[in-house]
Amino acid sequence: MRIEIIKKPDFAKIAKNVRFGTAVGLTKAAKAAQAASIASINATFTVRGNWAQPSNKFGIRITAARRDKLEAAVKTAADWLATHETGGERKPRSSSAFAVPTENIRRNKRQIIPQAQRPKGLKNTFVIQTRKGPVLYQRVFANKAGKYTTRRLKKGLGSKIVPVYGLERSVKIKKNSTFYEPVKKTVDAELGKNIRREILNALATMR
Repeated sequence: MRIEIIKKPDFAKIAKNVRFGTAVGLTKAAKAAQAASIASINATFTVRGNWAQPSNKFGIRITAARRDKLEAAVKTAADWLATHETGGERKPRSSSAFAVPTENIRRNKRQIIPQAQRPKGLKNTFVIQTRKGPVLYQRVFANKAGKYTTRRLKKGLGSKIVPVYGLERSVKIKKNSTFYEPVKKTVDAELGKNIRREILNALATMR
């Protein structure tokens, strides 16, 4: 006499774990693509500050997949990257020209221009039309040490004008895809193997 105990597979639990593993695989692929895009931005551009990091509102972010929504996304609010994806001409939004800083504009240790050194923060400025287009100049004054400052001293020690910003009505942007191409390349390489690995792991640890 023989008694066999057969445990039927719990198909609902299996399906649940397959969906969970798929969601984890999708999310991990999105995180890898996120890292690839940030690395591409840092390697391509002179990044001032940490705007590309996911903690920043303009950073490269992801939406994680869920078991009930098998969809992950890589996204950014940095809309200025769009022109770099395809190349083309960019025009200013809120003003008549782009202000392109010259070497006379001071920057801090992170190469960020302080508010006081931006066009609206500068004093004693005026525009001169040159052969290369309009340029914003600033008058600076000599001090007793022979250095120039924006402060006018009581005793006249001389002054000069220096170019501070070139004013460009438009700029040509070279194609440098730091979002779509690195994201697509990474997803193509990582998605399938991540999903397979995470489904097998979910099934192996299923209770």
